[in-house]
Amino acid sequence: MSTEEAKVETPAAEAPAVVEAAAEAPAAAAATPAVAPENAAVIVEQVEFYFGDSNLTKPDKFLIQKIKDSEEGYVELSILGSFKRMKELVPSQDVQIIAAALRTSKDDLLDVHEDGTKVRRSATRPLPKESMYNKTALYTKGWALDGTTTIDTVKAYFVEKGFKVLSVRLRYAFQTKEFKGSVFVEMADVDSAIKATKEEFKVGDNTLVCEMKEVYHQRKKSERNDKKAEKKAEGGGGGAAAKEEEKEEPIIEGCVLGFKGVPDDTSREDFKEAFGKYADVSWVDFQRGDTSGEVRFAGPDATKVMEGCKKDEIKINGVVPELSVLTGEAEAEFWKKVAASRKESKNRGRKSKFGGRGRGGGGRGRGGKKYGGKRSRDDGDDSGAKRAKTEE
Repeated sequence: MSTEEAKVETPAAEAPAVVEAAAEAPAAAAATPAVAPENAAVIVEQVEFYFGDSNLTKPDKFLIQKIKDSEEGYVELSILGSFKRMKELVPSQDVQIIAAALRTSKDDLLDVHEDGTKVRRSATRPLPKESMYNKTALYTKGWALDGTTTIDTVKAYFVEKGFKVLSVRLRYAFQTKEFKGSVFVEMADVDSAIKATKEEFKVGDNTLVCEMKEVYHQRKKSERNDKKAEKKAEGGGGGAAAKEEEKEEPIIEGCVLGFKGVPDDTSREDFKEAFGKYADVSWVDFQRGDTSGEVRFAGPDATKVMEGCKKDEIKINGVVPELSVLTGEAEAEFWKKVAASRKESKNRGRKSKFGGRGRGGGGRGRGGKKYGGKRSRDDGDDSGAKRAKTEE
């Protein structure tokens, strides 16, 4: 725990200067410190999750910003205490009770300030350069849909099987917010995750689907590609989205920014949030499961955005991406693909109008990616996943 805590616990006989200073302090400062509550271990586990590798490299954007706002990296315990999960553990939201609980930790991850009002990740535990989340996380499916599946019940299930669980993320449908019956479970290390995929797990009468998160995303990507190929063979598509694609957009030089090296569970919203502060984002050419793509801006702002991102060390899903402004042949090729996408969309629209089997859709270009309209959300999209214990 923190060095400040060590000072508090030093016997008076060994530190007379500290005792003398305390005697001169106001009576309020001499008040008896809060006693750690009975659920101290659970509180410690929760806060250690907040400051753990997976949460800060995923990342938890809200908490990371709070850490950046503090010169010394501290986060007020009053902020943590306001999180939904923490309010369940400490209904009074008394920061001194939370501090007392954290001081019982046997790990060196947390550094509680001597005044008991804030906490930070210890300087002796720097964050890893690369997130291991996708390598240690499992995709599991088959959980009860009757409201009995919670973060705690899922964790307890795997702990009883002998696994150490770092985090649990329940997955919810994007529009209805209903629990999908699937959960991402982060194990302590790669070996534990691999071991879990080789075992059979049953919840009631259901046998859980259990596979590596990376394998799950690859499988969903393959299924999406198969659906696209089938739809193309049937001559599907068209409708209102196709008519929308018929609207010509002028070719604007310097408006396309390429990126590489992002995690494969990154969503388009991550790019819009990161780049949107520098310029208006018109479209993100990217599918979940990819690690590279392009962003098209409303104006010739690609260079400005790239420079701003490098200056501010902007991260996408916890990783600093490799950015490059498309110019010359690369830029010309990009716009050719956009034109081909629009043409394909127009043709699909005509087929649908004259008896084609289209069900709506839009133009798709590079690798089957859209260049306009809203992206579809299927079971492969985990942007609706509820992140375990990161309520703000």
